[in-house]
Amino acid sequence: MISPIRARRVRPEAVALCWKAREALIEQALDWEARPFLERQRLLLDFRVRAGKAVDEWLEILGRLERELVAGPGEAVSPAPLDRLAAFYDHLGDTDSVGQAWRDHELRVVDPRAADVRRLADLLEPVGDMVLGANQARASGLGAV
Repeated sequence: MISPIRARRVRPEAVALCWKAREALIEQALDWEARPFLERQRLLLDFRVRAGKAVDEWLEILGRLERELVAGPGEAVSPAPLDRLAAFYDHLGDTDSVGQAWRDHELRVVDPRAADVRRLADLLEPVGDMVLGANQARASGLGAV
């Protein structure tokens, strides 16, 4: 079992990354709300297909995860399919502002949001009996949140 000291060092970073991911998704959703109806519907559908859940569901998951992380060391953290959210941000990096795929791979933008979400998933990997992360949840069949 990992000592609680390590968990105390990991939790603040995980809380910050979770908050950052939630704020980025809120900003993205507000941007989509300002778009014309058909474009907004296309973007929301694309998000749901690639991220596996609707924006509201993801905001709820990230909010719950943040609350559980703030609860402190020793408290269990519910699994979240963060790899799906990171994959959506990777997809955004592969497209331009109107959703067209980049023709030149060199023009691909690496979205820092994907890196933040992946780092959060890494931090939520099993830490003794204290944290249940995304990979362990997938392995145990708990991946659907």
